[in-house]
Amino acid sequence: MSVAHILGNRRNGLRKTGSGTMLTGCCLLFFIWPGFPLLESVLAPQAQAADERHDDHAGHDHGEHGERQGHDKDEGSDDHDGHDEHTGHEQDGGIRLTPEIIEATGIRVRVAGPGTLGKRIKLIGEISFNENTFAHIVPAAAGVVREVAADIGERVQAGDVLAILDSREVGEAALEHSDALTAYELAVADFERQKMITANTHKMLEILSREADPQTVADLVSGLKIGAAKADVLDALTTRDLAQVSVAMAEKLFNYQQPIYDNTVKMLELLESTSTAAEAQKTLEHLDIGVAKKEIIEALADVELARANFKRQEQLLQQEVGSAKAMQEARRDLDTAVSTHDALFEQVRLDAEQVHLEAQREYLTAKQEAIAATITYPALLEQAVFDADVALLNARQTHGLAEQQLKISVDKLRVLGLSHDAVQKLAGSDQPITYLPVTAPFDGTITEKHISRGEWLGEDSDAFTIADLRTVWVNLSLTQTDLMYVHLDQPVRVAARHVDATAAGKVTYLSPTIDESTRTVLARLEIDNASGDWRPGLFVVAEVDSGDAPAAVLVPKNAVQILDEQAVVFIANGQSFTPRPVTTGRSDKKYVELLSGLSPGQRYVAEGAFQLKAKITISGLGSHAGHGH
Repeated sequence: MSVAHILGNRRNGLRKTGSGTMLTGCCLLFFIWPGFPLLESVLAPQAQAADERHDDHAGHDHGEHGERQGHDKDEGSDDHDGHDEHTGHEQDGGIRLTPEIIEATGIRVRVAGPGTLGKRIKLIGEISFNENTFAHIVPAAAGVVREVAADIGERVQAGDVLAILDSREVGEAALEHSDALTAYELAVADFERQKMITANTHKMLEILSREADPQTVADLVSGLKIGAAKADVLDALTTRDLAQVSVAMAEKLFNYQQPIYDNTVKMLELLESTSTAAEAQKTLEHLDIGVAKKEIIEALADVELARANFKRQEQLLQQEVGSAKAMQEARRDLDTAVSTHDALFEQVRLDAEQVHLEAQREYLTAKQEAIAATITYPALLEQAVFDADVALLNARQTHGLAEQQLKISVDKLRVLGLSHDAVQKLAGSDQPITYLPVTAPFDGTITEKHISRGEWLGEDSDAFTIADLRTVWVNLSLTQTDLMYVHLDQPVRVAARHVDATAAGKVTYLSPTIDESTRTVLARLEIDNASGDWRPGLFVVAEVDSGDAPAAVLVPKNAVQILDEQAVVFIANGQSFTPRPVTTGRSDKKYVELLSGLSPGQRYVAEGAFQLKAKITISGLGSHAGHGH
């Protein structure tokens, strides 16, 4: 294939782009100018297909980016094999170069590998006022304009007088200030009183934390002015001490009754297996029980005696010596003794349990009362402090509200151009003050003026418009496709035609809705405008870095060349270089992803591919690129 034919194909390729390429170039020409680094890649796809000079320019960044990303390894030029010829043709459609030519043309070989792509989006925007530092200035009250002291374009500082009006409302504001001052003085007196009560309450609490005797505490707090809370606290302290004494007495009684009860229970258990009073006396002699033990033993002895008498009468009757009546009386006496014994046995058990439960109940009751008094006492202390603190808080709030009302009245007077001293002087004078200044609320520049001397100015009349231009907003229009790449706090760089600077900011706002007319979404960022170059209304171009994306095979853009209308890379095999068709994917400013044609680990020409392509084109090998056998 001839050079003219190759070049003709390249020209036809440009024609095939049609008006789309020209239209894209014309649309972006307004925002692009030579040497602007931010936008140097806007026309990269068109320029790559139309003119290989773009590849030469982009190739200067390979080394730096390659080391940072680590997606391949620079092999340098290949080893020489000693051939003397300058170039040679390979049967597979490649070309063979001598070491001298490889070195002279700057061919560098790398090993294909993975990497990351940086996604950058170009957006069109417009500078606008920072509406957080933009204000329409209206007079605080209606009046007649006496003097105009500022004009459009002037820079003013906060508090500067822009105009002077005569207003009747100044006198009314002075009267409001007088009422607010009186209310404030009363609130101050009440607040100071409540501060004293609260402080004394806390002092009483501190005394109670180190003193427990009610009389001692009463002596120490006698000089503190607190109120009814002091008497309530002293009563609670006395009640707590009495409750503690009651607990001690009840506990002593309970501790005394407990072993008696235990011994009684033990005695009753032992008596169940004891048959004679003598055995019972011997078994129970070490148990401290009281009168119940004596009564039980006596009852057991009566049973024993009645049983013996019954047996004797029974024997006499069998011997026909006694009488049936005597035996019946003995039987009755035995039953009576057994019943008396069992009843006494049960009564002793019940009495022991009752006394034990009564002592236990009294102890628990005293303990609960002591607990209640112990809980009530600190709760009462806490309530006394809480009430004092609440009262102080209320007094402080009343004081604060009165102070705020006074401040509002003073601020209103200041807005109207009057000072506190001027109002004090007004109190003893019959002459009303009508002087009403219109002042700047913050530092800024006057952008509009709607006021003239002698006219009536209402409260809703815009006298001036002021904007602080030290910061401005950049409003960007996002397509629905771009929206997925932009988020809040994302860094953005901004540039504009004929502005010899760039600015940086972060996305501070994303509109939750889509504009019905433009089908775009508003994104906003705030940038510094100390230089004053970023004027509201100026069109700008913004570049948004949407982060990195991994790629399995990543090569420099200059490594991919268009040969015979086919994207190719050059596979390196020693001193031989063969064009290999590839399918490109995503790309950024310097690198392009290869979806097919080059595998990880293969060696390819990373630098000097354009010069290698030129040699192949001149040699007439373009028509066979990548088709060798």
